[in-house]
Amino acid sequence: MATSLREQSFKFHKGSKRGVSDPQITFEELQIELQKLKSQDLVMFIRTYVQERTPAAFCREPMLWEAVREWLAARLGVHPREIGLSGSAQSGFSMKSSKLGEPFNPKSSDLDLFVVNESYWSDLCKEARLFISRNSADSDYVAQAETVSKQLGMGYLDLNQILAVQERYPAITNARNEVSIVIDRLRSHGFMLKASHLRIYQNWAALGAWVGRSYAVI
Repeated sequence: MATSLREQSFKFHKGSKRGVSDPQITFEELQIELQKLKSQDLVMFIRTYVQERTPAAFCREPMLWEAVREWLAARLGVHPREIGLSGSAQSGFSMKSSKLGEPFNPKSSDLDLFVVNESYWSDLCKEARLFISRNSADSDYVAQAETVSKQLGMGYLDLNQILAVQERYPAITNARNEVSIVIDRLRSHGFMLKASHLRIYQNWAALGAWVGRSYAVI
């Protein structure tokens, strides 16, 4: 009997060299560096030492991450390099105030995926604005609509804030479904992850602004 897509492992080349060559920065090292950094250098530093290297979650199997990016990019209609990770899966530790410094756990953490693509952003914004207009008052989702409105003003969109209803928000629902397939497929690679987020950024400047806000609180 054929296995479903959600049960299939990702196919990728397993080379003789394992792991990444660039060292993973620790939470303690980051704290020290943040004390030295000038504000204008923060985003550049995070881009160098956190974002533009193999995510901590995939440090022992970098090609698995590339297989994930290739697959998800094809499904969403974007370029693999426009897909990334944030949070503990990327840095190796949590940046949330309630879990500050807590290490990534492949058995219980989530994958905070993001896409930076202006055309894709524009398409999803249309559905996001419909969600806002339908839930502006006398709705159980007023709070979510207000959150989505604020996010749009900052140039990003967290798809988990919007109801996964195919008839009303097909593009957003499909994107959320694709992420859930990724999470299920990673089980065969030893990950037992929680339901995960997908953020869409209008452009790289919007992502940079988010990075500045996130790391400034550490």
